[in-house]
Amino acid sequence: MSVTLAALCQAIPGELQPVTPVPVPARAVSGVHVSELADPTPFLDGGELLLTTGLALPDQELPLDAYVARLAAHDVAGLALGLGPVLPVVPPGLTRACERVGLTLLVVPAHAPFQAVVREFWQQVGSGRVTDLQAAVGSAHALVRAALTDDPGGGVVSALGGAVEGWSALLDPHARVRHVHPRSATGRARQAAAEVARMRLSAPRSAATFPLGEDDVLVHGLDREGRLDGYLLIGRRRPLPPHARRLLVSACTLLQLHERWASPSGALPVAAPLVVGSLLRLGHAAAAADAADRLGVPVPTLVRLALVRDLPRAHLDRFAAETPCAPGGSEADPVLLVLDAAQAPRLWTELSTASDTAPLGAPAPTGATPPAEPSGPIAGVLTAAAPWAEAPSLLPRAEDALARTADGMWRDLAEESAQTGAAGADLVAESDLEALAAYPRADLVTTWAAYLRHRGRTDPAAAELGLHRNSMRHRMTLVRRILDVDVDDPDVASAWWLALRSRGLA
Repeated sequence: MSVTLAALCQAIPGELQPVTPVPVPARAVSGVHVSELADPTPFLDGGELLLTTGLALPDQELPLDAYVARLAAHDVAGLALGLGPVLPVVPPGLTRACERVGLTLLVVPAHAPFQAVVREFWQQVGSGRVTDLQAAVGSAHALVRAALTDDPGGGVVSALGGAVEGWSALLDPHARVRHVHPRSATGRARQAAAEVARMRLSAPRSAATFPLGEDDVLVHGLDREGRLDGYLLIGRRRPLPPHARRLLVSACTLLQLHERWASPSGALPVAAPLVVGSLLRLGHAAAAADAADRLGVPVPTLVRLALVRDLPRAHLDRFAAETPCAPGGSEADPVLLVLDAAQAPRLWTELSTASDTAPLGAPAPTGATPPAEPSGPIAGVLTAAAPWAEAPSLLPRAEDALARTADGMWRDLAEESAQTGAAGADLVAESDLEALAAYPRADLVTTWAAYLRHRGRTDPAAAELGLHRNSMRHRMTLVRRILDVDVDDPDVASAWWLALRSRGLA
């Protein structure tokens, strides 16, 4: 959900107004930037609403035209002139220059602070993220319910088309349309099917994105025991929503696993943990819990995630009988095992000793069962415990840790954190932490943790906290002053990060 010029003007009509009585365009705004430079474009990415008091605006028409043309060429979303300090009214030449290049011109009245516009922008950004998250969770629930009906193909296509507010189609392996929703999109689905056939996407897990008129189309192959079993497509007027790709992968997983459910061989007990684990891996913890309840898969209160690289298929089948799991989206991706925290030590030991290696990279004990097939560069990491609903948040750290884990190594991240955290806690005085926590006007502990988490990068830390970058910089100035340290010193940063982690504050 994007913030637009129209939405900003509608939300704060007393602080942000159009110069002329015409509808404000619904142009997406990527940020709000204040600048008094004669040429601010080197500091802009494009898409910003630029705020200025006009201090550096030229008096003559030709230089004024050049100023506005530079902004338009840099894809600035709009220009807002703050009246009062420099200019009491909007210069007619500025209005004409903006009209010539199609740049939206707004005004901030003399009584209104620029901060009101900045604050409203970040409030809408935060609300949009909540809305997108709620939409993604609701759509995941709808997909699970559709996959458990008597017509999973048609049900999933219908739910998927509604979730992206566009259309969806299911194709057979020869790229012929089997289901489409809504029916009015049949023509577009057939055009997309012809494009898929032309692209010759033969791999079972192949994916592609391509334009179709005013639509963007996303296609993903369906895998059935290593063979291509069809394609699932979504399309809508560009751009596709942020959660569209994850919903498509979730839908593909559900359809692929339905083929195993429909088999009279009694494969449901094996497929059910894969459904639950795949939904959890895609970030849909609530939908995974719903599916687990329907399919009779136990949902532990506390879980630990095991991420294993190059796990042999025989071992995956063995552990799938006991716990939710999810193969990666490709052969190179690690396998996810969702372990009951109470049973995790036993299963982790069994997993590591069943391979060519033992925990922490030590040689496997004599007499250990050899793997059913060559294990390759097998390695794994085990996370700390977390409630089921928070399990997806453990994945990024586990993936990062596995990427830095040598072949043949088995790492328990909870043990490592306890060891390093205890060491780091000793490097930070408790009085310093209390001084930060005692500051009355802002949560400086959370601010410091976010700054460390993003490795000293102000903008991503500010975005995480819903702050403007200038507010974030001000807070970090307070942190420097209270702690009397160089917050960008690697030794200081590492000691504080470990101390905050050991206390559960980061």
